[in-house]
Amino acid sequence: MNLNQRKYVFDPAADDDEDPVAAVIELTGRKWTRPIVEHLLDGGNMRYSELAAEIDGISDKMLSESLEDLEESQLVSRDVVDTRPVRVEYSLTETGAALEEVIDAVAEWTELYADRVDTTPDI
Repeated sequence: MNLNQRKYVFDPAADDDEDPVAAVIELTGRKWTRPIVEHLLDGGNMRYSELAAEIDGISDKMLSESLEDLEESQLVSRDVVDTRPVRVEYSLTETGAALEEVIDAVAEWTELYADRVDTTPDI
């Protein structure tokens, strides 16, 4: 493919509101998104307390806010189970579950190339 014909997937000059790819990268790049998604991929439906126990270092406030953001973005579903007492379970939507391929691809790339990338910030 000729570089002049390449279609870029996002415009770095655009605001995140105008660029859906940049918005998705920002959402999935948040500190707690990947651990939440990975635990839901491994554990299926999970209660809040189960997620809190599984994810080291996350505060209740951050878990709550992260789950709300992921639910609003339609990556996570919050289901109220009509039992006594009422139970709330979180699961990945079809869209959220599709992130497994992305996570696996990034992990594979990291194994192959991470040692070649200088991640030291310029000061």
